[in-house]
Amino acid sequence: MFHAHPEYHNIKKEGIGLIEAMGLYILPARLKRQFGQIAEILAKKVEYNPAELAEPTNDLHVHRDMIAKLMAKYPRIKDVNKASAVITDYVNDVCAHILYNTSVFEKNSKGILAFNKFLATCNIK
Repeated sequence: MFHAHPEYHNIKKEGIGLIEAMGLYILPARLKRQFGQIAEILAKKVEYNPAELAEPTNDLHVHRDMIAKLMAKYPRIKDVNKASAVITDYVNDVCAHILYNTSVFEKNSKGILAFNKFLATCNIK
């Protein structure tokens, strides 16, 4: 229940805890280095080579799908800072999706009813 879905494991594979549930994500340190490399690919400073990314030994292998999506969506980026901002926006979106996937109360009629019942026990209307 409190784990990210597999499509988001390149960003967060570890369980979701209270800190993440409150909106402050603790991401693996490897991402800072990897996102710098990805920004250089998006900004065309380093060649985009899908075949190299497909190799499991490549440091960016886990991000190959994300890189392909970003390359297709932002083909004209030339600035590394702009590329970094695009990556940050993407990761923020992924984190929001992870929270949605791991929510205790599902976004359906049963979940909403349970959430309202929980709020009532806390004297919150």
